[in-house]
Amino acid sequence: ILKSLRRELPAETALSCKIRMLPTVAQTCDFMQLCERSGANAVAVHMRTPAEDRNKGQPAHWDAAAQLCSAVNIPVIANGDFLSRSHIAEFWERLGASTCGENAAAPAALMVARGALWNPSIFSRQEQVPFDDVVRNYIRTAARVNNIFFNTKWALREMVSQNEQKPASLNFAGLQGAALRRFRNKVDNLPNMSECCKLFGVDHDTSAYPHKAFAIDYGRRLLPASAAVPPPPPASNG
Repeated sequence: ILKSLRRELPAETALSCKIRMLPTVAQTCDFMQLCERSGANAVAVHMRTPAEDRNKGQPAHWDAAAQLCSAVNIPVIANGDFLSRSHIAEFWERLGASTCGENAAAPAALMVARGALWNPSIFSRQEQVPFDDVVRNYIRTAARVNNIFFNTKWALREMVSQNEQKPASLNFAGLQGAALRRFRNKVDNLPNMSECCKLFGVDHDTSAYPHKAFAIDYGRRLLPASAAVPPPPPASNG
C-alpha cells in the first residue's frame, strides 16, 4: 500500500502511516524500517500490541519509545495513554531520564486520542481551564462554525462519559454516579443545538441561524440544483 501511494502521489505530498507494536520491540523496529523503505515520510506507533487491551489496564510501552525512534530516520509519532497534560509531561520526563545526550532519539510528536475526546483543552499549554468552561466553550465554537449537531452531540457524549481511566477532574458540574448517568441520558436524547445549549447553560440565539443550520445535509441543500451530485444509474439486469 505504501509503495503504491508513494508511486502515485506527487513527490511533495507527505506520506505517513500508523502501526501498532508487534510482539517484540525488535520486530516493531524491523517493520518501521520496512515502512520507511516503502516511502513513508513519518510513522505513528501505538505503543501496545494488538493483543493488549487498554480497558484491562495494560499500559502503553513508553519505555520502548527511544528504541523505536532510533530504528528509523523519519519522524516517529508516539501514541498511547496520553490522557491528560500530566501524562504528557510524565512521558517526556521518563523519556529524558532514560536517554542521554542532545542527539538521543525521541518522538517528533505525540498523538492524542481519548484524552482529546474527553478534554479538548489537553492541547493547551496555558493554565488548566475549568472543565465546565471547556465544555461550554466547545459548544459555543461548534455553534459559531456551524458544526453538524450529530457530531457535536457525539463529542459531548465523550466529554461526559464515565471511564475508570478518565481524570477525576473531568466531571461536568461535578456530577458523579447516578446524577451523571441521568445527565448523560439527557445528552443522549438531545434533539437539536438549541436544547443542547439549554442543558449546558450556554446562551444561544436561534434567530441568528438559518432553519436546520446544524442538520447533516444543510450544506448540500445550499447547493444550486446544477451542482447537485446526480444519483447513480440503475443497476443493469443484463
